[in-house]
Amino acid sequence: MLRCLRPLPPGRLAAAILTRAVAMMKVKSALGLAVVLLTAACERIEMAESVYPDARAAISAGAIQRGWIPAFLPSSAKEINEKHNLDTNEVWLRFSMDPNERSSIEKSCRQIQPAEIILPRKGGGDWWPEVFTEKRRNAQPQLGRYVLYRCENGGYIAVEEDWRRVFYWHHGG
Repeated sequence: MLRCLRPLPPGRLAAAILTRAVAMMKVKSALGLAVVLLTAACERIEMAESVYPDARAAISAGAIQRGWIPAFLPSSAKEINEKHNLDTNEVWLRFSMDPNERSSIEKSCRQIQPAEIILPRKGGGDWWPEVFTEKRRNAQPQLGRYVLYRCENGGYIAVEEDWRRVFYWHHGG
């Protein structure tokens, strides 16, 4: 025997519908949040960042052997920040150096003009200048305060005019 449900009074029907809608929105919001968190977590897993006090520490840690830091890193390099993407092999590197050691870079890299540079699609971290990102491609006048290089390994270098701060990036691949 089929039993029919009694219809709810209009006020209770509206409340039931609203309660159901809110519950569904909570589930959708929770699922959306989970997707965002997982995506962010994957990005963080793919990105690795290291800080070294000097070149000796970077060498000891195997950063040059693993290819995250180029072999032409000057022995005077210090305050080294390195970030890389494990999936794409992109690398971002910043360090200070003794200007008298610039020949270690000039042996492996040739000077280029701002129009020849291919900027990274995004920066390496909070320490990476925004002028060296693809979204700032039209910032060529700002690049004028840097000496720019293209390296034999496919990477790029931007050096402050006084040769004290060096930025290196490689697009991976």
